[in-house]
Amino acid sequence: MRHGKALAGPSCPGRPRRVPKMPVSGERRWSTVLFADLVGFTRFCEGRDPEEVQVVVDRCMSTLGDIVHRLGGFVTRVIGDELMAVFGAPVAHDDDPERAVRAGLEMQRRATRFPEDFGGLKLRVGINSGDAFFGPIGPRQARQPMLMGDALNVASRLQLAAPAGGVLVGEETYRASRHVVEYKALDALQLKGKQIPVAAWLATGAAPAAGARPLSSSPMVGRDADLSALVRVWEATIDDRSPRLVTIWGEPGIGKSRLVREFTRRVEASSGRVLVGRSLPYGESSVFEAFAQQVRTLAGILPTDSKPMAREKVARTVADLVPTEEQRNVTDSISLLAGLAAKGSTSDRNSRFSGVQEFVESAARSTPTVFLFEDLHWASSSLLDLIESITTRSTNVPALFVAVARPLLLETRPNWSQSNSGSSEIRLESLANKDADDLARRLAAGVKITAGDLDQVLRRAEGNPLFIEELIRSQAGKTATLRDVPPTIWAVIAARLDQLPEFERRVVLEASVAGRTFWRGALEALLGDASAVARAILLLEAQGLIRAEPSPRHKGDQEFAFGHALYWEVAYATLPLAARRERHAAVARYLEGRNGEQPSQSAAALAHHWRQAGEAETAARYLVVAADEAADAGAMKEAVTLYAQALALIPQEDSARRNRIRLKSGQAMVDGGDFRNALAALESLVPELDSQDAVAALIAQSRAAFWTMDTERAQLLARRAVDMADELNDQALQLSSTSQLSLSLSMVATRTRQGIAEGEATLAVWPAGSRPVDLASQLTSLTFAYGLTGEYEQGALRGRAAYELAKETHQLDAMLQAGSHLGVNLTGLGRHEEALEVLEEAAARGERLELVPRFTSRIMNMWAGTLRELFLVDESRLRNEQAIEMSQRAGFPFSRGQALVDLLFLDLIEGEVERADSSWPGLLELAESMRGWHHWLMIGRVMAARAEIALRMGRAGEAAEAATEAIAYAIEVARPKYEVMARATLGSALLASGNAEAAVKELRSARTGAERLRHPQSIWDVESRLAGALDASGYDTASQGAHQAARQSIESFASHLSAQRREAFLGARQIREILDGGR
Repeated sequence: MRHGKALAGPSCPGRPRRVPKMPVSGERRWSTVLFADLVGFTRFCEGRDPEEVQVVVDRCMSTLGDIVHRLGGFVTRVIGDELMAVFGAPVAHDDDPERAVRAGLEMQRRATRFPEDFGGLKLRVGINSGDAFFGPIGPRQARQPMLMGDALNVASRLQLAAPAGGVLVGEETYRASRHVVEYKALDALQLKGKQIPVAAWLATGAAPAAGARPLSSSPMVGRDADLSALVRVWEATIDDRSPRLVTIWGEPGIGKSRLVREFTRRVEASSGRVLVGRSLPYGESSVFEAFAQQVRTLAGILPTDSKPMAREKVARTVADLVPTEEQRNVTDSISLLAGLAAKGSTSDRNSRFSGVQEFVESAARSTPTVFLFEDLHWASSSLLDLIESITTRSTNVPALFVAVARPLLLETRPNWSQSNSGSSEIRLESLANKDADDLARRLAAGVKITAGDLDQVLRRAEGNPLFIEELIRSQAGKTATLRDVPPTIWAVIAARLDQLPEFERRVVLEASVAGRTFWRGALEALLGDASAVARAILLLEAQGLIRAEPSPRHKGDQEFAFGHALYWEVAYATLPLAARRERHAAVARYLEGRNGEQPSQSAAALAHHWRQAGEAETAARYLVVAADEAADAGAMKEAVTLYAQALALIPQEDSARRNRIRLKSGQAMVDGGDFRNALAALESLVPELDSQDAVAALIAQSRAAFWTMDTERAQLLARRAVDMADELNDQALQLSSTSQLSLSLSMVATRTRQGIAEGEATLAVWPAGSRPVDLASQLTSLTFAYGLTGEYEQGALRGRAAYELAKETHQLDAMLQAGSHLGVNLTGLGRHEEALEVLEEAAARGERLELVPRFTSRIMNMWAGTLRELFLVDESRLRNEQAIEMSQRAGFPFSRGQALVDLLFLDLIEGEVERADSSWPGLLELAESMRGWHHWLMIGRVMAARAEIALRMGRAGEAAEAATEAIAYAIEVARPKYEVMARATLGSALLASGNAEAAVKELRSARTGAERLRHPQSIWDVESRLAGALDASGYDTASQGAHQAARQSIESFASHLSAQRREAFLGARQIREILDGGR
C-alpha cells in the first residue's frame, strides 16, 4: 500500500493543493468515510501461500489507494483486505461526498474490468458522511492520523450490508451527491449497534463529469444589473461581430451559477448558442477537459461513443463549419485537445491553438455563440493559455467568452485577461438586505420555519444566496438547529480554509477563539511571531477572509473581523474542545493583562472566555460585572440574561451571593418592563433577604404591581416598604419607598392630589445629588400626576427634569414614562413641536431597549394624541395601530384601550360620526372592565366623546344629558381637561335645543376652565362655540370678540409649528371653519 502517495492529497491540473500538517491535538471535521472490503477473502486465503496472498492484496490496495488519491481522499488505514479512506480530512473540498462516491464506483469498475488485480474477488463499499474528529491516535512511538466518530461506524456497517459489487451510502452522503449520482432507494437497514434503522441508498452510476450544484427553482434575486450588463455585452458582440471576454468573479455560493443560468436562457431565447465547459478540481479529466466538453456538445458525441465514432463526429462537424483547406488541421487539433486523437498523433502548440481558434471562429460564424467556462479557478495552466490565446486573436465573429471563477484564479493568474482589450468583468457581492430578505421568503415558502428563525438565517447568511438556501433547507423537518452549520456550507468554507498556507490557516483558527472580531495583540500572544502574524493578516485581508475594523475598541491595538460570520463559525468548530479551552484561557489572560485597561471594561468578553475555559468561578464574577454594566447602561434584557448566566455557575449553597444577584435580576426585570416575571421572582425572594434588601425588593414589587394594574397590591407593598424603611431609619430607603407610595396613590382618582402633595414633600427634603435613580422615578411620578390634574406648566417642569435625569442615569422605565408624560404636559401647553421631539426620541429608545413594550406602547398613545390635535390624521392612526400591536405583545390592555378611544376621536375629526356612534358603547364597557388602573381616565374620555357624538348625530337632548354626566364624572376624578370638553358640548347642545342664554352661560364657564388649563385646542374650540351662542343671543360685539379670541389662539399656536405641520394644520377643515367664521 502506497501510503505516501495517499498522504500527498489531491492533484489539480492547474493548481497544486497544500496538505495541512496534522495538528498535534487534531481537528473536528465534517468528513465522508469510505470502507472497501474484498468479499470472500477468508476463503480465498485458505490453502494459499501467504506471499501469494500478499501480492494480490498489495496489488488490490494499491489500485484502491490510487483511486482515493486521484480523487483527493486520504487513506487512513489498511487492515488485511479492508481499506478505510476519508474525504474531507486533512484537506476539505466542497464536494467531498461526491468524490467519495465516485471513488467507490470507480473501485467497482476496476474490480469488474480487471478481476485479476482483485484475486477474482468482488468488492463491497460503504460510504457515510458526518461530524468526526481527525487526529493522531496510538502509542507515543507509533501515532497515526485517524478518524473517530459515529459517521465512521455507520460507514463500516454500511460496507458490511452492501451487496457484492455494490456501493452503499448513508443519508448525508446521498443528499450531498444526488445531483450527480444515480441512486436506488432501499428500505432502512437495521445495522449492528444502531438502535434506529439507518436510511441507505445504492449508488448505480455517476455523471461523466462533476456537475454544478443544482439550483432551486426560485427566481434570481438582486442580480438584475449584472444580468443586464451581460446581455448588453452579448448584444454588442452580435452587433459589431467583435469577440469579447467577460469574467464573472465571486466567492462560493454568491450566485455566479444562477446568473449564468439566467443569461443562458436569454441567449438561447435570442437564437444564440451556448457551449458549456466546466473545469474539475481533481485529476479525473484531461488538461483541456472544459474545452473538450464544448466540443462534445457541438459534435453530438455521447458518453457511450467509442473513440473512432467520436473522432468521426468531430470530422463531420468540422466539415460542416470549417473551410476545406483548414479542415484537416482543425480536426487533428480538436481531437488532440479533446483526448480523441489516435495514438502517436502530435503537433506543435502553435498549430494546435491555431486549429482551435479556427474551429471557434467557424462555429461562431454559423451561429452567434457563447463559450462558457465554469469553475475556471480549477483550470489547468494550459487551458488558461488556450483561452487567452483564442480571446486575444479571434476577430470578426460574434463569439462571447464567459469565464466564471472564484478570486482564487488570481493567485495563479494575477494578470488574467489584462492583455485582452475586449475584456470586462463582473464582480458579484453579497445581496443587499432587501434582496436577501426577498430570496429568503421565496425559499421559505412551504418550509416549516418561524419568523425568528428566518431572521436568524438572514443574519448568519449575510447576503450569500447559497448560505441562505442551505440554512433554510436545514430547517426542513428540523433535522438541525440553527446553531449548526449545514454540511454543504461547512464543506465550501472548510475547503477554502484548507487552501491557505499552513501558518495563515492556523492564524484563522486561533483568531476564531476570540470571536467574530479579534485583535492583532491577541494573535501575537497566542502565536508568538509578530512579524509572521502581520504577514498572515495581510494575506487574509487580501483574500477577503478577514477585514480591518475602522474603530477598534481597544486603544493601541488593531481590531479585525471575519469577512463572514460563517467563516468564523466553521473555523471555531474545527478546533477540538480541549484546544478551545486552552486558547480561551489564553485570550482571557491577554484581555486581563492589557496595559492600562481595567478588566471591567471587557467584563462580558472575559466572562465568555473564562466560562469556555472551564473556570466557572471567575466567569461568574465577570458575568455579574457585565450584568451590572448592562443595567447601568439601560440594557435590561441583556442584564437579566447575564445575571441568569451567573446564577447558573454559582453553587446553590452560596445563598447570600445568589440572593444578591436574584435581587438585581428582579430589579432589572422591572426596569426593563418584564413586570409579571419580576413579581414572581421577587415574591419568593423577599423572605430570604436582610432588611435593607427586603425594602428594595418590596419597592421593585410595588413598581411591578403598579404597571400590572394591581392597585391594592401596589399600595400595600409600598406601605410595607415605607414602614420597614422607617424602622431602619434609612433616609435613602425612606425617600425611595415614599416616592413609590406617591406614585401608587396616583392610580386612584380621588388620591391624585394626595399623591402630588406627598411627592412634593419628599422632593423638598431630598438630599442634593443623592439617589439620582430614585429621584428620576419621583419626578416622573409627579409629571404624570400633574398631567392628570391639568397643571401642565408644573408637569412640564418636573417632566423635563425627570427625562434628562433618567437618560443620564440610564433608567429606562423612568425615561420612557417621563418622556411620555412630558409629551402630554407639553401638548397641554400647546408646545407640540417640543412634545413630538421628546416622544419620537423616547419611542425610538423604547423600541430598541424595552424587554416588553409596555411603556413604549403608552408613548405611542401620547404621540398619537399630539398628532391628532394637529389634524395629522393618518400619522395619528398609524401610531395608534402601533400602540395596539405593542400592547397586545406586552399583555398591557390599557394602551390598547386608550388607542381605541383615540381612534374614536379620529372618527369624529374625519366626520365618521355613525361609526363613532356604534363604537362608543363597547369602549365604555371595555373601560369599566379595567378596574384598578386608571380606568377612570378612559371612562372620562369615552363619556365626553359620547356626548359630542350625540350632538353631531342631531340628538341634542341626549347630548345635553350625556354631557352633564361627563362633567360630573370629570369633577369626581379631577380631570379638568375633560370637564372643559364636556361643558363645551353641553353649551352646544343647549344652543341646538334653542336655549341660547343657557348655552352662553355654560360656554363661559368652559372658557374659564380652558384659560386655567392654558390648553390652546380647548381655548379655540370653546371660544368658537361661544361666539356662535353669543351671536344667536344677539350679542354681536361679544360674538366678534369670541371669534377674534379663537382666531388669535389658532394663529399664535400655528406660529410655533414647523412649516410642514403648520400648512397641514391650517388646511384642516375644522380650523378653516373657525378662521373664516365671524367675518
